[in-house]
Amino acid sequence: MILLSPTIWGEILKHVDAAGKPYGIVPIKNPAIFSMTAAFAVGIVVSLLTPEKDAQEKFEVEKLRTYLGVGAE
Repeated sequence: MILLSPTIWGEILKHVDAAGKPYGIVPIKNPAIFSMTAAFAVGIVVSLLTPEKDAQEKFEVEKLRTYLGVGAE
C-alpha cells in the first residue's frame, strides 16, 4: 500500500494531478493503520482456520514438564 500512496507514487515517481499536487492510488500518505490492521486480521484468521494437529498433545507434555519439572535437568 505504501508503494501506491502519494508518498511514493506522487513524490518519488512524480505522478501529479492537473493542479500539480502529488497523488497516489491509495489516498493517504501513510497507510500503515490499514495495512497493519489487515495483517493482524489475516494472521488471526489463518491461525484459526489452520490449527496445528498435535498442538494439544505438545501442550499437555509441556504442562507436565512445567508442573513436575520432568526433563528440566
